[in-house]
Amino acid sequence: MAFDETQFILSTDPFEEALNFFKGKVPMTQAQFYKLTEEAKIRAFTIGNMASLDALKEIQDSLIKAIETGQGLAGWKKSMKDVLNQWDISGWRAETIYRTNLQTAYQVGRYDQMMDPDVLQMRPYWRYVAVMDANTRPTHAAMNGRVFEADDPIWDHWYPPNDYN
Repeated sequence: MAFDETQFILSTDPFEEALNFFKGKVPMTQAQFYKLTEEAKIRAFTIGNMASLDALKEIQDSLIKAIETGQGLAGWKKSMKDVLNQWDISGWRAETIYRTNLQTAYQVGRYDQMMDPDVLQMRPYWRYVAVMDANTRPTHAAMNGRVFEADDPIWDHWYPPNDYN
């Protein structure tokens, strides 16, 4: 049997999926967010203690630009300095906003890609990979390297990103 490299190519672009997912989020205040069903919360964009829809939209737009251009954290924080200062968003909180939103968007794109029927046929098992740095929680370290079927209910809780910072 000849080697066919196409069997290792995933069928969709996770970055395009991530961008589409993030563009579809609806900015809303935290009070509005808490009234949503769990399913609807996936499509919401909010930042704790921020009541300005204009500021939320500006931050969301800046994160969309970061995804589109591959802008890193330092560049994003610099470009958003005035807005972050206006809303008293500190360095660590800005980093959490950036990382949480970009990782969530990327993982939604990756999940859609991995759930493609052709991909599932080739890759019916998924492996959990933890970062394994000094910040890795013991429960995540214990999951590192474990393999489960793609449709195993464990992924309802453990599909990344799961927990933040």
